[in-house]
Amino acid sequence: MTTASGSSGSERDVTELYRHVVERIARREPLSQILTALCHLVEQRIDGSICSIMRLDPESGVLTIEAAPCLPPDVVATLDNMMAEALIGVCGVAASTGELVVAEDTRTDPHWVQLRPLVEKYNIGSCWSVPVFAEAREGVLGTFGVTRHKPGAPTPAELATLKTAGHLAGIALSCDRLSHEAATNAALLRSVIEGSKDQVSAKDAEGRYLLVNSTEAESAGCPQADMIGKTDAEIYNPTDAAFHVKKDRIVMETGETLLYEQEYSGAHGEPRRCLVHKSPLLGPTGAVEGVIALSRDVTEWRRAEAALRRRQKLESLGVLAGGIAHDFNNLLTGILGRAGLAERAVDAGSPLHKRLVEIQNAAERGAELTQQLLAYAGRAEGGRTVVSLTDLIAEAIRLIPSSIVSEVDIRIDAALELPAIEADETQLRQVLINLMTNAADATAHRDDRWVEVRVREWPAPSPAWLRVEVSDNGCGMDSATTARIFDPFFTTKEAGRGLGLAAVEGIVLGHGGAIDVESELGRGTTFVLSLPATTRAASPSNGELSDGVDAGAGTGRWTGTGTVLVIDDEDGVRRVVEAMLEQAGLRVLCAADGAEGIALLRSHGVGRVDLVLLDVTMPGLNGADTFERLREIDANVPVMVISGHAEHDARPIGDGRTRFLAKPFRPDALIAAVRACLEPSSRSDVEVG
Repeated sequence: MTTASGSSGSERDVTELYRHVVERIARREPLSQILTALCHLVEQRIDGSICSIMRLDPESGVLTIEAAPCLPPDVVATLDNMMAEALIGVCGVAASTGELVVAEDTRTDPHWVQLRPLVEKYNIGSCWSVPVFAEAREGVLGTFGVTRHKPGAPTPAELATLKTAGHLAGIALSCDRLSHEAATNAALLRSVIEGSKDQVSAKDAEGRYLLVNSTEAESAGCPQADMIGKTDAEIYNPTDAAFHVKKDRIVMETGETLLYEQEYSGAHGEPRRCLVHKSPLLGPTGAVEGVIALSRDVTEWRRAEAALRRRQKLESLGVLAGGIAHDFNNLLTGILGRAGLAERAVDAGSPLHKRLVEIQNAAERGAELTQQLLAYAGRAEGGRTVVSLTDLIAEAIRLIPSSIVSEVDIRIDAALELPAIEADETQLRQVLINLMTNAADATAHRDDRWVEVRVREWPAPSPAWLRVEVSDNGCGMDSATTARIFDPFFTTKEAGRGLGLAAVEGIVLGHGGAIDVESELGRGTTFVLSLPATTRAASPSNGELSDGVDAGAGTGRWTGTGTVLVIDDEDGVRRVVEAMLEQAGLRVLCAADGAEGIALLRSHGVGRVDLVLLDVTMPGLNGADTFERLREIDANVPVMVISGHAEHDARPIGDGRTRFLAKPFRPDALIAAVRACLEPSSRSDVEVG
């Protein structure tokens, strides 16, 4: 991965090359001097290199050497006036094909057969060449070649330098080709500057603009023609103008080049960031007469770097959250299980029964908090189904409190025939409810309150993506609030609590998507969700878990027969599960780790254990290794994974027959799942007891 500093170093090299060549072209130096200087600059950047630039005559197809300051004279004589179509050497091939050509070893390269004497005489080990194109790649003007004594291919940095040099040689050759016509020459110089995506400008000693390209004008929010002759004070706000003037003064007083990053306000007031290269503009006598500025907008680069750092942080937190969820859910399993068993042993009308129900409800709220932590870390993946996003939005609106729906105009603008998405319906529906509710709350101060949900398809890149915009006409947020909006526990509400939008972001990231926010004080807010589409058709949800068992269903007072082996390293979990299963009439074997569980299964023999309940994280043999060993002993024994981890972290254990039950669970949920394993025919008619 390229670091920010590494990226800046590479950008500096490219900017330096551009500056040297563009300055020479602007001073109308002879072409030979420009190309010779370019060769020397590249030779300084590519260790052990000797550079040459050849021009292609489009009519005759002959290559002639324009610059080769360090190439031996008899090599120049041999290569000069070479036919490109003869495909001799890498330059001939590059000129003929218009493609980069690399001869890693000239002694074995077929295109160097006729030049083998030169290889031996001057110990030429490798040669690389890029075609030099006219502007807009209208045709090949020539080639830029690099020879070195040692064999080998260019590194990525060397290749980038080579391609940049080829582009600059193309600019220089293009200028020379049109230099005989003054008007055309001026237009070409303008095209070189305008063709750059960077901001290019030049000022005189008084700070008045002599030249700007369209990118610079667009960034300033001012027409190009209007900028000429004006100073920064007449274009920018006082703070930005003073900053520009200060940097210009340093360049003109010292004659040195400056490279720095700057934050500024864009044409519409949005914060931007750019990498600025300022150098002195020299007159005919060599005196400093102004400043040349090249600025590259790096806002999106820096945002991408920040997003990458945030994603890496989330991945680390995901591991932490998974560990917390495992341990916490084990504790909650014991609480829920014991409270549930106690509840079934007391009369429903007694005060104790009410307290036991309250204990279970509190434990389940703790489980919900664990799910929020996993959602924030993007690890709370549940059962994924193919669903219609527009249907999910409609369902979310139906679940929004009626008080909001009656007071706020909620508008839906969805394109027809949108592709479906693969998602956890519950999680994504909650995301939409959260965003629409927040949007409605933000409009509380307005009389004409509205929230709009707009859905569109992005057909490219393939496969398609869906873009969901949730907008409001509310109070909006300042930049400081926007920057923190996805932080855990951050809220703008007086009574706000929980992970909030941090969990929303985690869910979206967990679905392989992205979320961003655009807001301005007094002008409302728009949250933008990007979600990957699928080519599969959506089907109505049946409300079942991914394993087909309704984990919330009870069993009446179902009593079963059979032997269940429980393998879990938590003593509290083993004991409460044992009590639950024994109350249902089942024989229970308990093992504190994988090795003990394997020994128990082996000692009882094939077919004597009817079901194995297997934990995921255990000392010694983990869940996956234990499963493989169990299958070696009894290939047909049913296995149900019980885990405090998120389901997608536990699913890699087992095969298509393996079922999953998340911790914590109530006694009825466990018995329902066990019954479904022992009596498959009961899976469709399990009743709540």
